[in-house]
Amino acid sequence: MNIRLLSNSKFLFLLLPVVLYMFANLGINLLLPNYSQKILNTSSFWAGFSLLPGTLLGGILNPYFGHLYDKHGDKTPLLVGNMIFGISLLVMAYFTKNLGIIAFILMYMIFTFGRNMAFSIGMTASIDELSRDKKTDATAILQSAQMFMGALGTTVAALYGAQKSGLAVGFQHFLWLLFFISLVIFIMFFARQKTGNK
Repeated sequence: MNIRLLSNSKFLFLLLPVVLYMFANLGINLLLPNYSQKILNTSSFWAGFSLLPGTLLGGILNPYFGHLYDKHGDKTPLLVGNMIFGISLLVMAYFTKNLGIIAFILMYMIFTFGRNMAFSIGMTASIDELSRDKKTDATAILQSAQMFMGALGTTVAALYGAQKSGLAVGFQHFLWLLFFISLVIFIMFFARQKTGNK
């Protein structure tokens, strides 16, 4: 892999959000079913089902997000997707103790909608902007970084879920962490735009 690509700020400011979305996705995918079963006292069926509607929605909409990128570029969809992603996390973090399983399923669907919009468009745009000879290395970097951050997301989520204050508090703290990450991603998107305008 040509790691000198990381010195390209336009690529870096899309790479980092993409891998942070993977971190968030696998982390919440670990904690939400556990929280549903152990804290909300749902059955194992509902705990597993809690992720299904959002996952299906994301899969169905991915082709539409590709069309959106082809038609409008990446600037607006990235910001809108991350805004939806961040708002869903803010609501889940702030109202954690007041949400039931149906509310969490709906919020996870909104979370997935925003995450997938920004994730898929960010990944495509990060490679599209590079010359042809750099695309293979960029793809390898993206895939490797996603695997690492996915594993890290699962590990960090497990640590939050196992903290002494309990799963309920740990899940809420993890949601606040992800909301903070959404704010950091906004900064990277705006920094990328300023870089592109130079």
